[in-house]
Amino acid sequence: MTTQSITLPHLVGASSLVAVDVVRVHSEREHADQIGGELVTPADMRVDVRLDTAHPKQSSSTAASFVCVVNCGWHTGGAPTATPPPPLAGLSVTVRVAYAFGGLTEAPDEALLAAFSTQVAVHHAWPFLRERVRTLSVELGLPPLVLPLRHLSNGPQPGGLVAQAQKP
Repeated sequence: MTTQSITLPHLVGASSLVAVDVVRVHSEREHADQIGGELVTPADMRVDVRLDTAHPKQSSSTAASFVCVVNCGWHTGGAPTATPPPPLAGLSVTVRVAYAFGGLTEAPDEALLAAFSTQVAVHHAWPFLRERVRTLSVELGLPPLVLPLRHLSNGPQPGGLVAQAQKP
């Protein structure tokens, strides 16, 4: 078993951002007749937002691509229940972030790629995710959902709640 000699700061220093692509967008909303005849007001809605990342299981010492996904669901009522009703609306935005690595003598291991995915790739994908989520929420006829700014020190982390719908 070999020991990984590359650290996250070393990998960040060796990386160059090559591309950021919005590769998948999906949105859907129930018709007004199916949700009681009138669209629910923003005060009656709860929005659940989840951020997830994916990284390659194996990589080369020269490049890697990462995927960041934001899933949002609009629900009626307050706190989630054990068996929640289907959401009134939902959207998903997937962004691919590609990097080239220069000067590495070995390929990063899976743990290092996972750390890079959650700490670096999300940072580069975040502005694209924010813009598409806000635009799609308005196109669905819902209140604009603006994801918070992501700061390096305390930004939203994958797997957690990252935003609430703006209340008027």
